[in-house]
Formats: sequence, C-alpha cells, structure tokens
Amino acid sequence: MKQWKANVTARNDLGQHVTIETFYDGLNKRIRERSDSAFTPVGTTSYIPTDKLLTNRRYIAYDGTPQYNEYNLNVTSGSGDDASCRIFSQNYSYTDPFAIAEFASVKNGSLVIGGEPCEIWSGSASVLDVSVCIARDGVPRQMNTSIASTKQLLSTMTWSNVVAGPLPEEVFAPSRACANRSANISTDHGPQACEEAGSVKLDVYRVHSVTEPLNLNNKNVADSLGELEFVQCGDWWGEEHPCDHCGNFGAKDTVVSWWQVEVSKAFGQYAACNEDFVTHENTCYRTSTLVGRSSALGHDWPLGAGRLGLDSGRCTDAWRPGVCKDACGFWYSLPLSGRCADGQPVGTNGCSWGHPQRVRTVNSTCIVQARGLFEMCKMDTSINPLSNAVASSIFTKALRSDDPARGGCPDIPLLGEILV
Repeated sequence: MKQWKANVTARNDLGQHVTIETFYDGLNKRIRERSDSAFTPVGTTSYIPTDKLLTNRRYIAYDGTPQYNEYNLNVTSGSGDDASCRIFSQNYSYTDPFAIAEFASVKNGSLVIGGEPCEIWSGSASVLDVSVCIARDGVPRQMNTSIASTKQLLSTMTWSNVVAGPLPEEVFAPSRACANRSANISTDHGPQACEEAGSVKLDVYRVHSVTEPLNLNNKNVADSLGELEFVQCGDWWGEEHPCDHCGNFGAKDTVVSWWQVEVSKAFGQYAACNEDFVTHENTCYRTSTLVGRSSALGHDWPLGAGRLGLDSGRCTDAWRPGVCKDACGFWYSLPLSGRCADGQPVGTNGCSWGHPQRVRTVNSTCIVQARGLFEMCKMDTSINPLSNAVASSIFTKALRSDDPARGGCPDIPLLGEILV
C-alpha cells in the first residue's frame, strides 16, 4: 500500500525508542513526520515538537521558465510563535525510509505484530538486507534493516494505529513557520542573533568539485568533525564509492579545501546554501546577513527555537549529550549579503564575516584511500568520541601537511581561482 498513516516506532542513534506520527504518500512521493524531539534541552522537562515535511524534487514554473524545486525538506522545531523553520535540499530516493521495502520480494513466513497477522517478505538492496511483515491492507507492521555483509541489525520499525488509503491534501501543507518558503529567500525566519559579542577566527573545510569557484560566498562550510558528519563517515558500510549523496566525497574529481575565515559570534539560523539551477550561482535559502551555525547533527536533532535560544547548538553546545559534546562538529552558512568589504573589520556596518583565506586544497581520494579514512569510517563513528577523534585527525593531517610521513596529502593545482 502506497498511502497510509500510522505511528512508527524505531530506535534512534542512542538506542532510545521514538514514536513518529507518519503520513506516507508513496504515489506522489511525500512524507510528513511529527514527533516530540528525542532529547530535552538542558534545564527543561518538556520535549520540543518536531515536524518534517519531505516532498519529491520537481520542476515548477517561474516567470515562464522551468526551475528546479531544490529545497524540498522542511524541518519545523517548536510550536506557535516559538517555531523555527529550517529548509534543506534532499534527494527523495535517499531520504524515504520505507522505499527499501520494495526490494523485499521473497515470501518468508508469517508473524503476528500488535495482534495483526502479517506475511514476511525478504530481499536485498545494495549493501543492505531488508525484511518486512505486510498485513492484509498492504501496509507494513514491522521492518528490519541490516548490513548484508555482517548481518548487523541497523533498525527495527514497528507500525501501530494504521489507517490505509489516500490522505487529505492538507496533511502535506507546510507548517506555519515554513508557509512562506517560496517567498523572499533572504528573510530570516527564526530566532534572533546570539548575544555573543566580538568575532572569532575559524578553521573550516569544504568538500567540492574541482570546477567550483574558490570563494566562500553563499557557501556552507564546517569544522573537521562537522564535515565528517556531512560526508556521513559513520555510514560507509560497504565498498561502494564515491559517496554520491555527499558531494561525491572520494571521487577523483572531488577536492577538499581548508579555509580560515573570521566570523561574528552573533550567529544566526543555519541555512542550506546550494547552487541555483537557473543562475548557476550559490544561494543561501532563508537566511539573513548573519553567519548561521548549527550542530552537525542538528538536521536529525532539530532542538530549540524561539525563547529557548538553543537552535541545535547555534548559540551554545551545552545542551548536547556528553557522548556528543566532543564527537559532533558544527556546520556554518556564509551569506554573501553579510560579507565584509575587503579591509573592513567584522561588524562594520553590520557585516558578519570576512577575510577568507584558502590555505590548501587536496584531492579527496588521497584522504579517503591513501590516508585510510575509508577504513576508519567503516567503524561506527556516528557519535563515538574516540573513533571520531581518530577520523578527524586523519582528515586534518591530510590538509595540514603535504608530507605523507606526517599523514599529509599533496597540494593540487586549481584553475580559475576566485577569491572575491
């Protein structure tokens, strides 16, 4: 059954069971998930409501010209006037957690789940095995996913309160906080700037193609741990490369650049910055002139909004669990509208970042293969402080030196360097 609503219970990365109210429209490739956040902010006793709306990428009319709808994942944290909208670009086929059930084509017995008889179907999809128990109404009641090579169980999802059939169209309407997603993309819809004064110089990294202009205008960057989260280091279960959902990290035509940049500590809301398919220039979606900051796991743990002032580690990392405090990095968004003019101190006329200096650029294949990052990332490094520290060390050493004896990678020549 391609259309249903249900409560789907699964374990998160920390082994906690989370129940998500799920509305699934596989025919039109739309999913809405509503839940309380898996974590409570420090000093509070209540959970924060989280609402995710995923739609398929599609072409839309814009002044008579076809335009790609790039920003198709809305994440709303909080409720009412405290709600914060964050918008991302996602490939639907990678993000649909139930699509893998299509590969379960071999009947393999039956079970009773929650008092409902269902038939077990099994199959494999690339590096994963899947087993799903489907009831008479065509909706799953349980689905198990594991690594094919090791049989390690990755997830178990259990369905309850199932209603099969088409869903009302209003179910897939944007939240109030995200309702103006097609409006002015330079509007900051979210909490005010952090109250921190002054600026800080950051070492940041970016995985990109060899043809990308070498500037940070309207770009997303990260510290070393944050960039490893972006390339999903902990999810490299098999031998398949490159990682085609994270900038082709590991491909021969993909590089990693190390930059130093000065930013205001009055961080704003993190924004997804991507190439516009019409202008072929980068745009930061729904941002102001502020540098945005978020915990690298903020996409999955979208904590804090409004008066709570946390916003996934935007202003502080004090809310993060101890295991994550030293193992999770930060993502940053650098809007061109907030860039300081050359020679101007950060903060002049409200500018929020400036003085970017590219230090080195190396080929990602050197980091992944020659320096052993791939072997390191086949371990569980998602939120493991020790493993993440080792992976981060491999990553940074490759960029800090060109000497192989020191774990370094050679510089590569790049044409068309544009710094302004």
